Amino acid sequence: MKNTVFRLATFSLILVAALGCARDADSIGKAPAIPDSPDGTVFAVAEAIQNEQAEFLWTALPESYQQDITEITLALSEKMDPAVYDRAFALVMRAIEVLDDRKEIILASETFKSSGADADDVRMGLSNTLVFTNILKASEVATVEGLGSVDWEHFLATTGNEFIKQAATIEDPDGDNPLNNLDSLKVETISVSEDRATLRISSDAVSYTHLTLPTSAVACRSRWSAER
Repeated sequence: MKNTVFRLATFSLILVAALGCARDADSIGKAPAIPDSPDGTVFAVAEAIQNEQAEFLWTALPESYQQDITEITLALSEKMDPAVYDRAFALVMRAIEVLDDRKEIILASETFKSSGADADDVRMGLSNTLVFTNILKASEVATVEGLGSVDWEHFLATTGNEFIKQAATIEDPDGDNPLNNLDSLKVETISVSEDRATLRISSDAVSYTHLTLPTSAVACRSRWSAER
């Protein structure tokens, strides 16, 4: 579970590092601006996650990407049968609730014992998954109507930050929180070319593979970003 949360946080900052470009400082409030370097970009997004500024993942994206996401979301909501969406959403929520409620029975079964999985990890994972799904259940995307009118920046500023707050409460058996690994985040620039930057991202507790991010010397005022 520890590695999963850290990797999820790392994926978020990689996503913006690959796609994002900084806005003017007055347009993103207290959120950090993205520096003119690939490693600086990763650190800036990591700082936003640590400061519970999930909305930065949206504001850092180019406007064209924001528009695409908004249009796709609207199109999906218009084509989706509200009854089917609501039932599917409710079914998933109920399934997670049942799994969490019956987890001790599942963990005591011979089938689970023979799997070799760690019971404490699974127990903690199910409990936290239930909390995350309840947060999502209370959000606007729980219905087709809400999905069609969702403001993704507001969604991340509210639901997204609730996710971060919950993740900050997760502790491994040693009492360590996976998001604390962002404090020891290490980003090494392996190579930089005209259109690619290869980085190695790791922390004191988790090693990560080499990552190659697209770069642009012309888009977004020479910010490191994906070519559009």
